[in-house]
Amino acid sequence: MFKSVSSTFAQKAEMLRFVCRVNILVCLTFSLFFFGTLYVFLGYSNSFVSVFHLANLPKTEDDAIISSAQINQNASPKDYVLKEDVVTRDGVNNCGRWSIEELKMQAGLKYAQPSTQKGRTDVNSVTNWNVPLVWEGTFDPVVIDAIYKTMYPGVAVVIFAVGKYTLFLEAFLESAEKYFLVDFKVTYYVFTDNKQKVPQIRNEADYLFMMDIDSVFHNRFGAESLSRLSAVLHRSYYKNTHRDTFPYERRPQSTAYIPAGEGDYYYTAAVWGGYLEDMYKLVKHCYAQAEEDSKKNIEAVWQEESHLNKYLLYNKPTKVLSPEYLWSDYDQVPADIKVVRISQLVKDYRKVRPNGGQ
Repeated sequence: MFKSVSSTFAQKAEMLRFVCRVNILVCLTFSLFFFGTLYVFLGYSNSFVSVFHLANLPKTEDDAIISSAQINQNASPKDYVLKEDVVTRDGVNNCGRWSIEELKMQAGLKYAQPSTQKGRTDVNSVTNWNVPLVWEGTFDPVVIDAIYKTMYPGVAVVIFAVGKYTLFLEAFLESAEKYFLVDFKVTYYVFTDNKQKVPQIRNEADYLFMMDIDSVFHNRFGAESLSRLSAVLHRSYYKNTHRDTFPYERRPQSTAYIPAGEGDYYYTAAVWGGYLEDMYKLVKHCYAQAEEDSKKNIEAVWQEESHLNKYLLYNKPTKVLSPEYLWSDYDQVPADIKVVRISQLVKDYRKVRPNGGQ
């Protein structure tokens, strides 16, 4: 079994590329979610939904530039050059330029007066390294969206719709259009083996989110989620779970190993995001660690999630999102979850997984 996974691992790993914004986005992504395998792809779009067929992804940098230009019908291959391992347009390197700047807001905006005496008392809203832990009631959506819109960030959402998982694609995209960063510039990068199942949505990108396709948005998922590196608390371990019982990788032989007595939170790998540069660093590191494990015939206990948690332990996220930002339809909603923003769907794994859910 491991040899099969490792073989696919190596084939997909060849697709590793840098990420960059070029007016439109050349996107890098990392996911081990499907069948415990690492998928890293490059893509580009100036259209609505960027769709990449897994069988036809570029194998070299030159192929990638040509493929990018072919996707954008208004561009030609000569408009793009490869410089310092990032794709640029007209020779200008724009990679990683966008960042959270001064918190400016337009005059005349009406919103509720903030209070120093009232707020959430049932949950912690700051980590011990002094960054926000975001819950409903800890921010004003009117204020925070107004501030971030002045920065004009573009957001890329990378999702995989492979095999029968294309069944979840339409509901994901339709619900995202209703609730995810509404009125912001968003591009959905869909990696699929079935282009015909992909509906058209909208355009451009600048900041990267990784999300699982078998999820549906139910409520606002806004600019409060943006930061240099944002991670989401796993719904099953966010309350009173002791760090020593987190499902970290506990085998010292693995590069994802976290010893007893260490750990902050347990993060899900189903939703995470950040600046392109920081996402690239995370992906590059986790890929290298997984490759090192592969050489020793080791696979981390929860694949990419194990490597993600190890990385975030020593490279702290700049914003932690509560389980509101990924719940599950399998679980009841407790009192401290005031709103479910996105939730993983109940599904019959026998019908959607090639191995019948095994």
